[in-house]
Amino acid sequence: MSRSPTSPSFRGAYNPRSRGRGGYAPRGRARASEPEPDNTVFLQGLNQSPSQSIPVPPTAGSDANLVISGSQCLGSYSWTNRPTPTIIVPGSPAQWLDRESVRVNPDTGTNIIDHNGHHLGEAPMVPIFAAVDANEDADTFDWSAVDVVTDRNALRHLFRWASGNISKNFRIDLQLVGKKTLLLARWEKQTSDEYPGYTYGSNYFSRATKKPNAEAVAHHRIVNYDWNGLNMVVRSTVDAFLPSDNDSKSEEDLDDVINAISSLNVARDKKEQVTDVEGTALKVIHSGALVPQESIVEVATISIYRESQLNWEEKGPQLYLSQIPHFYVGLHERGSFTEVRKHKFDYTTLESDIKENLKKLRQALASIQRIIVKNGQRGRLSLVCIDGKLEVYERVDDKSFLPDEFLERFGF
Repeated sequence: MSRSPTSPSFRGAYNPRSRGRGGYAPRGRARASEPEPDNTVFLQGLNQSPSQSIPVPPTAGSDANLVISGSQCLGSYSWTNRPTPTIIVPGSPAQWLDRESVRVNPDTGTNIIDHNGHHLGEAPMVPIFAAVDANEDADTFDWSAVDVVTDRNALRHLFRWASGNISKNFRIDLQLVGKKTLLLARWEKQTSDEYPGYTYGSNYFSRATKKPNAEAVAHHRIVNYDWNGLNMVVRSTVDAFLPSDNDSKSEEDLDDVINAISSLNVARDKKEQVTDVEGTALKVIHSGALVPQESIVEVATISIYRESQLNWEEKGPQLYLSQIPHFYVGLHERGSFTEVRKHKFDYTTLESDIKENLKKLRQALASIQRIIVKNGQRGRLSLVCIDGKLEVYERVDDKSFLPDEFLERFGF
């Protein structure tokens, strides 16, 4: 039985090879001359042989239902393109303008896949702590009580593996800090690439939203929650937010408001309240405002002819793991956008097999935590998944993801 594409439980084909915003793209566009992937790149800097394999957890149907509780936003920040690695804290996501009709050209130029690795490759997890430190409501946060600190990207990789839906190989670097905290560090073969020439998501996003700060290039948000006994800290990229009076203001009114905010930010930035993050090259500009979590929106685009291919099996876990409540999809015909599908995320609407696979992910995280704890603080491990087989490797170097000043927060 076919499902309505407007239903929050829709399913279909998803193409993660696309670099357009949201990952949705036409199928059948793979280059005929594309070479076979070189899997040896995933093993760079690792011992030649794995120390052990990790099996996919068994069916978890008898387990208790997954429950996320105590969810809170610990902080946020926006990257800039300054020559010296610089973030704006707390910054702000772009503001959704709710424009009904937009026409854009195909995306061109360079696409940054991982801003944290791209701008601060030697310490990409440090902005998490800089953002939390700047939040007065979270600056006394107990890091030693945390079980997992991770990017959402790593959780999505592991979810696909647990689901048996591996579309590409991946690697995640691990480190134990304190007595029990597992750091999952994102690993990419490259932190940027070029747009393929047939996506419209980036240009659409620029027209459908407006940045409160002209220098901001990517906004990130850090949330903390308890996931059936696992204390999680998850960082993810955030697209946009809904103003509280979105329904009552016209687009022109919204432009006036955002221009006023931008002017204030420019004036504030002239004073350049900049601080250095100890032990790193990172600089912090203090500007912006922490927006409520309930206003956060994930934005994607897709051709009107392929709307039925939207895949909630991919998007549902993504929203769930980062606690993002809204999912907006811009529908277009060759760059002409005329409609936006607006979904309010509800975990209870996910189909049973997606919930089962989320349980497997939760079990896998606990297993990985036990492995890293057993290996100790001096150990340096990596997870490598090739052709659906997840294995643990030892890294050759002993570099830490965090400077000593941050390790001390975990009781190091």
